[in-house]
This record gives sequence, structure tokens and C-alpha cells, in this order.
Amino acid sequence: GEPKLVIPAEAGEQVYGPRLLPDGDSVLFSVTKDRADWDKAQVVVQSLSTGKRTVLIKAGSDARYVSPGYLVYALGGQLYAVAFDLSQHPDRVGHRRAGCAGRHARPVRVYGHCKLRRLGQRDARLREQ
Repeated sequence: GEPKLVIPAEAGEQVYGPRLLPDGDSVLFSVTKDRADWDKAQVVVQSLSTGKRTVLIKAGSDARYVSPGYLVYALGGQLYAVAFDLSQHPDRVGHRRAGCAGRHARPVRVYGHCKLRRLGQRDARLREQ
């Protein structure tokens, strides 16, 4: 069928990284008005059925939902995780916790079945091949 616009960007906005959440109605994505600084972006969730958009994280980007109920997102070269329960409070998140930071930070991979792990030297070598 024909593609259709489901989440229009507002004037001056850039949206990035849409992810459909497990409820099948909510889309998680990043939105910014400053393309040069994604640390000024917001992590939002928007209902496909109502169009209601809710800001979850006021500063951060590239969020992922990780079962059994967390959002993992980037801010200032660090990786954070916050508790998130879409079924109970889609407009509230828990307190953020740093995951990887500073010179010891390594890229992470979030798997489809919601396992989070740091990429090690072996993974880096495989990517270079």
C-alpha cells in the first residue's frame, strides 16, 4: 500500500529513531530543534491513535525500550537507563542511572529480546572485518 505520514514533525523540528513500543500504539523517538547538538533533544512518546505527544526525557536522544521496563538513552557521551512502565504511567519515568561513561565507555548493543551488553574487543574486531 501507499506509505502515509504517521508522526509529522512540527515547524523547525527534526525527529529521529522511531521505535514502536510493545503496546502497539506508542512510538518512542527523539526530537530536536538544534540539529548540531543532540544533547538538547528530547525523548518523547506519541500515541498513534490519539496523536498525543508526551516528553519523557528533557535532555537526551536515541532511546530504546528494554524489557522488563526501562528506557536506555544517550546524553553527553554517556548511556543512561530509567525505569519506565508504559501500561501504568506513560508520562513518567524513574530516576536516571549512568550505565557507561568517560574513557571506559564502550558502545552497547540492545538486542531484540532486550538484553543489553557492552561490546568488547572481540565485537570491535568483528565489526572491522
